[in-house]
Amino acid sequence: MRKPDLLQGRLRPSAPELVSSKLGMSQANGVTLVTVTWEDLSHKDMSPKIPDSLPKRAVDPKDPFIKTLEEESARYTNAIRKAMRDWAPPEA
Repeated sequence: MRKPDLLQGRLRPSAPELVSSKLGMSQANGVTLVTVTWEDLSHKDMSPKIPDSLPKRAVDPKDPFIKTLEEESARYTNAIRKAMRDWAPPEA
């Protein structure tokens, strides 16, 4: 079921609709669709998701750019975990 998109004044597709349309477009264009969630945002967890059909290169964990990506990803995933822990469903 579509939810109203209050900012755009139109209906927003649901998550399954988005995945379905992305998958269809990817297949039609010969592109491999890889689903990534907030839990995957680290080099350790992301590397196995990269299909063999894509080129890979070595990543230096000491590189300042990589260190920053890892730090920001960890900060983001920790914030999501905290928000999920702190959120309590309303009493029925």
